[in-house]
Amino acid sequence: MNVFRLKNSNSTNHKFNQCALVLIPLALAGFAVLPVQALTAVAAPLFSPVGGLYATFPQSVKITAAGTAPSIRYTLDGTNPSSTHGTLIASGAVVSVAAGKTLKAIAYKIGFADSTITSATYRLAAKVATPTFAPDGYTSDLHSVSVTISCSTSGATIRYTTDRSTPTSTHGTIITSGSRVTIFPPAAGMTLKAMAYKSGLTNSAVKSADYYWDRSGGR
Repeated sequence: MNVFRLKNSNSTNHKFNQCALVLIPLALAGFAVLPVQALTAVAAPLFSPVGGLYATFPQSVKITAAGTAPSIRYTLDGTNPSSTHGTLIASGAVVSVAAGKTLKAIAYKIGFADSTITSATYRLAAKVATPTFAPDGYTSDLHSVSVTISCSTSGATIRYTTDRSTPTSTHGTIITSGSRVTIFPPAAGMTLKAMAYKSGLTNSAVKSADYYWDRSGGR
């Protein structure tokens, strides 16, 4: 390969840098010299489910990366993963994430720029307070019992059942906290159940109590 030098009027040599020494002979030989192109980056990993508030843990999070066989590394200790740091995992595999942990992942492949880091935090959602009954279970000599159902979580919705089915956020009769429901328990007994829920919070536990009718009032 020829080495090209330029001289100015003062005979001071100016050496081209290494790139110029390669490009100039090519250009003189009639080859088109194109600018250096940046490497295409690998697509960032995806998490399913995404980070957020969840009622149960650990969460099983699937990590996937688009493209042809990229490698993935992840961390759960707060450090940033790289092509040399973090736990290696196959695309589509599942990671167990404990409450309060931040999952980070990166994808990489030879001949491509590393992906950006995907990061998500998984937190335990606060729980709605369990409803209360007053009276909390009762044996009465009357054919009806008036029960006040309450929940200390402001803005929570309460649902109750008397057919022994379990109330949920979509099943059961809605009642406002502090309101009374009149039930008519038979001698065999009636089970009152209630739960409360609110957007952004974990549903409450189910409250349950038994009510009976007894001529003697249980005496």
